[in-house]
Amino acid sequence: MDEFRFANDGTAPPKDPERDARHLLPRRVAILFASGLIAFSLTSWLLVQAKWNGGEPHDASTAEGVVRAQIDAFAQGELQMAYSLFSPRYRSEVPFETFEHVVSSHGGMFRPKSLRLEYKIESLAHADLKFGVEAGDGKKFTANYTVIVIEGRWWIDQMRWHVEVGTPGRMIAWSNADFRRILPFC
Repeated sequence: MDEFRFANDGTAPPKDPERDARHLLPRRVAILFASGLIAFSLTSWLLVQAKWNGGEPHDASTAEGVVRAQIDAFAQGELQMAYSLFSPRYRSEVPFETFEHVVSSHGGMFRPKSLRLEYKIESLAHADLKFGVEAGDGKKFTANYTVIVIEGRWWIDQMRWHVEVGTPGRMIAWSNADFRRILPFC
């Protein structure tokens, strides 16, 4: 009779705190589960990024950083991003469609498993870098990059990848023409 009286006089019936808690439990569990899933996904993504990047962010304001940023773009299949890191001169000579064809026809080469800087010769506005690259299938390549500064920003002006033919520990002779190309002041 008391419940009926509360309903007729416009006031609410007394609340049952246990019933309310049981009613909200599934919603709270769902929110907790969703939060955990989001946290797990974000953490996993960050760990994958850190593993590929060697734990270091690539600073595209350095010669080595812009090359590593391009190699990361290759690894993630972001060809438009990789292409955008080339100098205006390179992009005027090599259209994106040609670049895309070369990368897609040599796919494994441009998806490295490991990368090591073998040498770097850098001045204020020019750098030559040589990387040793190991593809996912175990093949080894050498990647030579020429990087230049235009209006305070590093751009990849030339890129040459080829199969590594030398054996580890073997010396390779350089000609004077090679040194003049690398070191323009010689």
